[in-house]
Amino acid sequence: MFGPALEAVVANRLEAGRQAILEGDFLLPEPVTRFAEEVGAGRVRALFVLEEDEAQLAANYRARDGEGQPLRARTSWLKIGGLRAECERCGVPALPARPWASGLARALALLGEP
Repeated sequence: MFGPALEAVVANRLEAGRQAILEGDFLLPEPVTRFAEEVGAGRVRALFVLEEDEAQLAANYRARDGEGQPLRARTSWLKIGGLRAECERCGVPALPARPWASGLARALALLGEP
């Protein structure tokens, strides 16, 4: 659904020579595959941060919305499993969200940064 729009934004940033970080709940790994040459050259990087604990998802909903929403947490957890598989299929790194303390270091390592 957001593939063409995301691709247009990335293409525009590449053409303009501008850096950007794109984030959001509805992004998918597949559009990254259309930029294989730029990924190989280090001009495009992608990383998906995934909360893999269903109880933590419920706690997040409770903290944000005032209730745990167990069905929504279960649905999100199942969707994350599919997203993890899609990341693997597309060769896009997927990073477990926890532990928080090491998140940045783990993200940089997955992206090949020192």
